[in-house]
Amino acid sequence: MSEQKIFINGKKIMNDNFNSFITQNGLIKKIGPKKDLMKAQDENTEIIDLNGRYILPSFTDGHLHYFYYALQKDSIDLKNCKTINEVYDKIRNQAAKSKENEWITVINWDEEKFGGKVNLDRYLLDKISENIPILVKRRCLHLGFVNSKALELAQIDKDTPDPEGGKIVRDKKGFPTGVLQDESISMVDDLVMEKQRDKFKNIIRNSFKEFLSYGITSIHTDDLWQKKYREDIYKSYLELAKNNRLPLDITLQLRASVKEDFDFHQKIRKELKEIKNLNTGAVKFMFDGSLGGRTAALRKPYKDDTTTKGELLFKKEKLESLIDTAYQLNFQPAVHAIGIRAVDIVTKIYEKMNKKYPNKNLRPIIVHASMIDDKLINRIKKNNIILSVQPAFISSDYQIADKRLGKRRARHLYRMRSLIENGITLAGSSDAPVEDINPLLGVYASMRRKEPYKDNLETWQPNETIDMKKALQLYTTGPAFQNFEEDNKGVLKVGQKADFITFKENLLNLTPEKLLKQKVKEIYIDGQLVLEN
Repeated sequence: MSEQKIFINGKKIMNDNFNSFITQNGLIKKIGPKKDLMKAQDENTEIIDLNGRYILPSFTDGHLHYFYYALQKDSIDLKNCKTINEVYDKIRNQAAKSKENEWITVINWDEEKFGGKVNLDRYLLDKISENIPILVKRRCLHLGFVNSKALELAQIDKDTPDPEGGKIVRDKKGFPTGVLQDESISMVDDLVMEKQRDKFKNIIRNSFKEFLSYGITSIHTDDLWQKKYREDIYKSYLELAKNNRLPLDITLQLRASVKEDFDFHQKIRKELKEIKNLNTGAVKFMFDGSLGGRTAALRKPYKDDTTTKGELLFKKEKLESLIDTAYQLNFQPAVHAIGIRAVDIVTKIYEKMNKKYPNKNLRPIIVHASMIDDKLINRIKKNNIILSVQPAFISSDYQIADKRLGKRRARHLYRMRSLIENGITLAGSSDAPVEDINPLLGVYASMRRKEPYKDNLETWQPNETIDMKKALQLYTTGPAFQNFEEDNKGVLKVGQKADFITFKENLLNLTPEKLLKQKVKEIYIDGQLVLEN
C-alpha cells in the first residue's frame, strides 16, 4: 500500500472550499480541487472516495479518567434507576451472589433523583449486607458511601485521622458514618484495586473501541492519582505503547499533592519523550470538591445547607508552593476548582506566577471552573488561563443549581458564551466516568443547556448558549491548544495530522435535537481507516 493517499469527494464541515486532499506519512500534504490533486497520482497511490460525506477533525477529550472509566464497567450502575427500591434491589441481588469479603462497587448514586431525601451511610447499607463490603460512589466521584464491613476492612474507625485532602464524616460521638469525602475514598479504593492489579492492561484496552466509535482519537487522562498504583497503571500504558497497542493518542495528566510527586513525574516525562501515542501533560492539583456533593468551595454557605460553604482540600499557601514547583520544573499546572472561592484563589496564584515567571508560557489550566463572575472572567482573560470545561455538567447540574446556590449565584455557572466572547480558551471534555464520553452530548448541552432527549424542558440561561461551530471547537481546537498541539491537531490543513472523522450530514445545518441522532461513520488516524460504524 502506498504511503500517499488521495481523498476525494469529501465536504469539510468548517470550510465549504474543501473537498479533496492528499495525505502522506500520516500528515495532510496538500488540499485542493479533485482535478488538481489527481495529477499527483502514480501507480502506487491509493484513491479513497468519501462519497460526499462531511469531514471534521477527530475529537479530543481534554480531561477525563480513562482508566477508571474502563475499571468501573464491572460495577453496579445506578444511572437508570428510577426508584430507591430499585437501587436497593440491585445491590442486594449482587450481595446475595457474592462471597464474604468480595467487594461490591456501585457507581452513579445521585440522591437528587429521589428528591434529595435519601442519604446513604453505613447504617442504611448495613441493612443490605453486613458481611459483604460495599462501596457506593456518588456520580460526581467526590463522595463515597460504605457499610460497616468496608470500614472494618479499610481499618477506618473512631481513631483514624482524616487524610490530607479528604474527610471521614463522623457522628456526634466521633464514629465514622460511612460517608467519605474526596481523598478519604482512596482508603477504601486501594483495597478494591488490589484484586485488579494483574488485569490493568486488559482494563485499559477494553474501552478503546468505544472511544473511537464516538470519533475520539486523543485523550488527556488523569489516571495516576492513587499513589499505591500509579506505577502499575503507568507501566501498563507504557507496555501497551511499546507494543503498538494504543490506538488512541494518550496524554497522561499527572497528579501531585506533595513536592516529592514531581520526582516520579520527571522520570516518566523523560521516559516518554520518544514513545509513540503516549506522553505526559499537565500536572493536576485538587483544590475543592463538587457542587452536587456541596463540597465545592463557595464564598457563602449553600442555600440548601447553610452549615457549609464547601471545602478547600488544603491551604492556599501549599497550593501556591506546589504550583511554584511546577513552574520551576516547566510543568504545565492544572488545578481542579469548581466553586467560586476556589477559582478565585487559583486565579490569584496564577497571577503571581505570571509576574514571577514572565517568560514561561506554560498555559496554566483551571479544570472545571464552573462558577465564575464578571471580575474573574476579566482576570482569567488577562492572565491567559485556559479553562478545561465539561459542557455535559450543564445537563446534569442545571436542575439543582438554584436549589444549591439560589438564582442569583446560579447565574455564574457554566458561562460558555461569556467566556468565549471574552476570548478565553475553552477545552472541552467529559470528565468520564462522571459524564458520558460522547462529545455530541457536550455539544448539545452547550447549545441547549438542558437535559438531552427531553424536548419539553426549557433552556436554562439561554443567554449563555453557543452555536454549533463553537461547540464543536470545544472538542477540536480547544484541547489541541491546551496541550500545545495546535500545530498538529484540531483543524484540517496542510502539515496537520490526518486525524479526521466523517458524518453523513453537515452538522452545522442540524438542530441540536437532530445532532443527537448522528453517528460517526468513519474514523481515520494518520490517514488510515481505523473504524467504520
